[in-house]
Amino acid sequence: MNTEFTMSTIISPLLKVKERIIGPSGIYGIDNVWYGYTDEFKYTVGLAGLRGFGVGCCRPELLPDDISELPGTTDRFSPNYGNYIHVPSASIVCFIPAHYIDIQAPGDINAPSYGTKVVISSTQSGNNVLAKAFRNGGSELAGVFVDKYQGSNVKPDGSGVPNSSDGLPGTLPSSGGVFASRPLHWPVSATGLSDTLRSPFSYCNSTVLNSAATTPADNYGGSWAVCQSRGAEWYPTPIWLRIHLGYLALAHAQALLDGTGTPVANATANAAWMDVAPYAPKGNNNSGSDVNKTSLAFSRTDVGGQHLASGFAGEASRAFTGAARIGNLSAVEHTTHNGQLCGIVDVNGNQWDIAPGLTNVDGTNTGYRVFSDLDDYTTVSSNSDITGAANVISLAADVSDDGVWWGNDNAWIYLVPDVGGTYHPSSTWAANATRKAMAECGLPREDGTSTSQTSTNIFGGDGLYRRHRADLLPLVGGSWPNGAHAGSFAVFLDDASGGASRGVGLRSARFLSV
Repeated sequence: MNTEFTMSTIISPLLKVKERIIGPSGIYGIDNVWYGYTDEFKYTVGLAGLRGFGVGCCRPELLPDDISELPGTTDRFSPNYGNYIHVPSASIVCFIPAHYIDIQAPGDINAPSYGTKVVISSTQSGNNVLAKAFRNGGSELAGVFVDKYQGSNVKPDGSGVPNSSDGLPGTLPSSGGVFASRPLHWPVSATGLSDTLRSPFSYCNSTVLNSAATTPADNYGGSWAVCQSRGAEWYPTPIWLRIHLGYLALAHAQALLDGTGTPVANATANAAWMDVAPYAPKGNNNSGSDVNKTSLAFSRTDVGGQHLASGFAGEASRAFTGAARIGNLSAVEHTTHNGQLCGIVDVNGNQWDIAPGLTNVDGTNTGYRVFSDLDDYTTVSSNSDITGAANVISLAADVSDDGVWWGNDNAWIYLVPDVGGTYHPSSTWAANATRKAMAECGLPREDGTSTSQTSTNIFGGDGLYRRHRADLLPLVGGSWPNGAHAGSFAVFLDDASGGASRGVGLRSARFLSV
């Protein structure tokens, strides 16, 4: 059952009380328990299947001076749990505390598990490892702040108001703004100034919050400059962090399924997207609706913003940030990584997120490079900084170990059941950096047996597109019309840093040291 239990152990009347918080064991019968002082639980990523899983609170002594709590930030049952505001830009961000991951890949080819068992824990044990999202420059992080919404262009006055002549979301933004994470705004996109129906990167060129900020290029490589209009501490969300949101979603779903793969009673109370299979975040991936849940709508209107009072405005290739609704009611929780209002929004569809970290140096199937744990992502200011780094991992072909995802150029493949697990298990990572890097970047072991797909699978339906581009910059998540190609594990390897598209944007992250 989807029931939360606590068991207390009283040490002494003068000492604090320790508790066991017990989550659902799910389809795999996992040991889903946390034990400790109850006032410390909020500083963890939580337990899969429970309220608040996938986000958490930043310890007060580590909270940056320019980031503040919101009403309900420390209340696990609040829609603002684990949510903070970057005060200078009014950006809403989610905090994800550092934690461990065990990808066990037991070889169960039956839906809905599809061969990959994922266990998330706040402590180290067995084969679990600290997720790559929480290492930078060889050091461990306390956690990461991630934009709750795909980034938009706001005035550089801390108001969070859209940077347009009248300050209304339905009016296209102007130059001189700051990149921010706000609800019901036009997301910025990597497109040129001639595309008058878009909000180009180059308009986020204010220096008010960062005197060293520069005008971003209107292409994927402009990502770093876009983020740093908010401040020097902000960077494009790396691919291993963006894909990790998918692993959190998958672990959450597995905890809310019984032994037959059926959602437990009241599963939707802790993950709204458990109401319709596949049990994964839904999104704007079917030209204004979700390909599996058509009642989830992202209304397309004209650029003037009809339905503006209700926040449902949108246009071809994207909708407003956080615009999901069912009928006349907001349904944002159906699009978040944890299925709750406190989660990260629009991880499936709306527009692709640029996610640096994996690249290709020569445009061949052996030219892939990804940062190792020894490299400092916060020193990166362009894709070439990754290409030329000293400690990158080379993803050389390893056909003997199902490392064949790079086999065919210029083609979509799909995540499919695999007898060895869709991703490499963490138990094999110590001996093979390639396996670890593949799993962390969402690159499946198998080539994929399906050449076409009209619906999504347990992962969100997620396609992988390979083009072997030199100077590659990956895209993740999918966009407005992508259907079965979209999802929290979808990866598009088709463009270099000089690429541009009206359906591509990004979100920012900030790395918090211990």
